[in-house]
Amino acid sequence: MEVGNQSQTRPWRHVHVKLLDMQSLWYWGLSLNGQQRRTFEKKHGNLINILDIQVQPMVLEMLVQYYDVFLRCFTFKDFQIAPTLEEYERFLGLPLETSPQVTETRLSREKKIRNGIEGIYKSYLDERLYQFRQDKDWPAFMDVYRLLIYELVLFPHGDDYIDLVAADAYLAKRDRGENPTMALLANTYYTMNHYCKRRGGYLRCCIPLLYLWMTSHLFHSKIKLACPIENFKWCCIKIMSKDLWAKHFDQVTERTIRWYPMWNEREEIIVKCRGFPNVPLLGTLGAINYNPELLSRQAGYPVIKVPPKEDLSPFVIHGLKTQDGELHKKIRQAWRSVIKKGKEYGSRSCGASIDYKNWLTSQAKKSESPQHRDREVQTYEAQETIRVRELEEDLAQKEVERKSLKRRLEETATALASVKQEIYRERQLSDQAKERARVEEKNKLKIGSCLRAADQEMCFRRLQRNQATLEKEQLKEALSALKGRETEREAQLLLFQEKTCQLEKELTKARSTKEQLINQRQRSVLELTKVRAKAESDEAYYQATIKELRSTSEMWKRRCQDVADEAEV
Repeated sequence: MEVGNQSQTRPWRHVHVKLLDMQSLWYWGLSLNGQQRRTFEKKHGNLINILDIQVQPMVLEMLVQYYDVFLRCFTFKDFQIAPTLEEYERFLGLPLETSPQVTETRLSREKKIRNGIEGIYKSYLDERLYQFRQDKDWPAFMDVYRLLIYELVLFPHGDDYIDLVAADAYLAKRDRGENPTMALLANTYYTMNHYCKRRGGYLRCCIPLLYLWMTSHLFHSKIKLACPIENFKWCCIKIMSKDLWAKHFDQVTERTIRWYPMWNEREEIIVKCRGFPNVPLLGTLGAINYNPELLSRQAGYPVIKVPPKEDLSPFVIHGLKTQDGELHKKIRQAWRSVIKKGKEYGSRSCGASIDYKNWLTSQAKKSESPQHRDREVQTYEAQETIRVRELEEDLAQKEVERKSLKRRLEETATALASVKQEIYRERQLSDQAKERARVEEKNKLKIGSCLRAADQEMCFRRLQRNQATLEKEQLKEALSALKGRETEREAQLLLFQEKTCQLEKELTKARSTKEQLINQRQRSVLELTKVRAKAESDEAYYQATIKELRSTSEMWKRRCQDVADEAEV
């Protein structure tokens, strides 16, 4: 881990910007149309739109002259400004609060070693893109295309070589849902810090995003839009020479800067992580910090006080070495507990306090920014470097020619690969057609004999069909007759049912009459029994009376006889 110290002098920094070759990326991007492009943008944010940013390299070459290595910001005569996580978040269109068919195994089979760096060649991914497009495997195509943008634009290493260390950022977003914003910002600060200390070299970061950030604050769009890239297109930035850009930077002030674009409106910003005095960033090149406390004006809040010196302490971790694993782990853990500020700064304003302005003036003098350098020294350096500039311009022209030739060569190679692929496919198709023709020729004889047999079979089948038709008609007639008889039977059944109902009614009536007769008979029998009993009783009475009368008669008869006898006497 390297702890920085504030520099007291600042010689001219020969830091250069290498333009990216976007031709192949534009070419592959044209394959995504309509719903496919909308799906890609919904899933991966503004990756395709970033390719439309036309960069003027001399702008960034002038911008790095104002970079303060100690404070991690660009220090001008009356203000400080620097990229923030929140701004890069809006550029990418990938929200920080949220966390494709090229697998890690497949990448490991294709990896190569170049200059001690493990990676894969761009040509391999071009072949995969061509194959996926031919197969119309759009999910796989979009995954590989996104990987290509990651490695050539967001985390560049070379024109035709993909660094697998940078590919980890792609795999982290794909497999674990990690947001690449922090890694992009970390690489931006790391590469500026590294090459500004060395006073020379080529920036290795996402050049389009850094250029977009700078122009978003320097220029005002004719139309205020919520998308920063669309807003950039409406700025209509003219192409200017390095001298004009130097003059433009010298004239910019806190009143002309565009502090708070509409697309960056927010209530809070991340100012530090727990365990660190500021915000640590972990990228693919190493780890570095930056100081959001100095950048509150970019969120629409004023700078009231100067942060303590210990809160501005810089640190750098070079590379991703295993011996720094504990520090990397500490940074990851710190990001689980971030500290945000917003309303704590006070009311909305892009102003600054007197204390801050005085501190900034002294800071600008200490760091000797370009506008405070001695004119004699500048003249001396200009005389000393005039030949160097001529050589640089000639070299730049040669570089442009080389890039143009290289681009044409790549286009030709791509076209040649496409033509070779088409020729190979045509040969395969031709061989397949010949094979099919031979097979068809062999099958023709079989088909002829089969056709004759089929004709005979068809005649036989026709006779069978006619016979079946006749039988079908006969069956229809029989069925019709059966239906007629069934109808008659149904009518008879209905008649029988009616008669049955009538008989059931009569039977019910007869049963009722029978029950009545039985009841009447029972009553008659009962009455007869009573009459008989009475008759028997009367008969007994009469018999007794008759008997009594007879006995009385006999008695009177004897008396009469006695009387008669007596009379005769």
